[in-house]
Parts: sequence; structure tokens; C-alpha cells
Amino acid sequence: MRRAAFRLALIMMGLVAGAYGCSSSSGPLDEIGQRYVSSVTIEDNGEETLDIDVVQSMCDNETEEFTNAFAILSLSVDADAPGLTLQSYSIQYIPLDSPDGNGNLVTPPELVSPEDGWTRFEVGAGESGQLEVTCMSIDTKEEFVNSWPAGVDYPLYTIRITFRFENTAGEDIDIVVDKTVYLGNYNNC
Repeated sequence: MRRAAFRLALIMMGLVAGAYGCSSSSGPLDEIGQRYVSSVTIEDNGEETLDIDVVQSMCDNETEEFTNAFAILSLSVDADAPGLTLQSYSIQYIPLDSPDGNGNLVTPPELVSPEDGWTRFEVGAGESGQLEVTCMSIDTKEEFVNSWPAGVDYPLYTIRITFRFENTAGEDIDIVVDKTVYLGNYNNC
């Protein structure tokens, strides 16, 4: 009886471990969020925000500041965990149903994802680091403006960034971050 209960417990633990692999980060069990701790913030026009300005306006006869939007990854590696080296990263724009002025939900247009990126970024055991990547270029902002759905002031998108790392033990570690943002004509004067 005890052996059957023990086997059942092992099977259940295997199922739970398998379900863990379907989360937004993958890698050796119990490492993401414990031995590898990350967070991402979005900056547009030099400010941390989830409101991305897609239209450059005028401010008292001068154009307002208008930049690419950036994602800043902060990553810490526990002292007893293998260090990480970035292999590549990818960015996707996922349109979300957004309210129009008439109480309807409208799905904003698909936006073209940029090519996968790579930059030298390593964080050793017991270290922390930050990486800044462009998460929405001025060109993508213009692409959106050219297909902006009528009646929707602030369309919603999820920006999904997948950072693909390899640790010093040769294991792949993916960190996937979803940030929901509002695209619109914000006054940054």
C-alpha cells in the first residue's frame, strides 16, 4: 500500500513539474524567480510608463520629445546558480480588444515584429545587471498610426519579450515577459 501511495505521489509530482514548464519562463525547475530573478520596465520618452506615445506633437512652436520605447531588463543571479549569457531576444506585439467611443470592442491591427536581436549581456553567479533593448521603434509607432482603428483613442497591446539565455552549465533558460501597454497621442510637452 505504501509503495502504491509513493508511486502515486511521484506521478503527481511529475505532473506538477510538467505543468511548471508551461509557465512564462522555462529552465531548470525552481530556478526562474528563485535563483534567477528578473523584472522589466518600459520607458518611453525617458519616463517609466505603460502609455506609449505614437504621435509627435508640437509644444509651443517646438516638436515634443519623441523616441523609441525601451524595455529595461533587470536580472539577478543567485550566488550558487550558474551565470547567464544572452543568446538572443525577440519581441511580439499582441493586439488586445480595446473599447471604442461607442461601447464596442475593437481589435487593433497586427504590427510587424522586429527581427530577433542580440547584444552582449552576461550576468555571472552572484551578480546583477541591466539590459536595455528597443521594444517599439519610431518606425513601428508610425506603422501603427497609419492603421489606427477609428474611434479607439488608446488601443491596447501586449508587448511580449522573450530573452533566450544559456547558463554556464549549457542549459537553455528563457525569460518571457508580457507587458500590456496603451498606444496613443500623449502630450509630453
